[in-house]
Amino acid sequence: MSDSCSISYVCLATATAQKLGRNGGGITFKVLADAERRQLFLTITGNDGGGYFSREVVTLDAIERCLPSDRTQPFAAKVFARSFQGKSANQPGFCAAVFRSLGLLGPVENKPHLHIVTTDWTAWKSEMLTREG
Repeated sequence: MSDSCSISYVCLATATAQKLGRNGGGITFKVLADAERRQLFLTITGNDGGGYFSREVVTLDAIERCLPSDRTQPFAAKVFARSFQGKSANQPGFCAAVFRSLGLLGPVENKPHLHIVTTDWTAWKSEMLTREG
């Protein structure tokens, strides 16, 4: 799950996601692919509003496995914790903010701390893998 010296990455996107908490700020992240374009990865590279984060590189597959099997069910960001080796308590929430900014997750009405899958992750991953790096 974490970055390995033997993997070469291609950067497909760099962006900043608005944090979901009341303190605001942004999370800078990169969407990466392996050189063979078989797998996507996510890494958080910056936090302009404070709070510790891990720079580890995590596969999108590991993050996607954290989603509920019933994709119509709301869930809390803490489900993403098991996809990270680092112990940052902020990482799952930052991850949710990233996926909301990418349009993969959305808010649940009247429940600000819950998220819902809003699009087909498989189709999104396929499209990302075709991007020029």
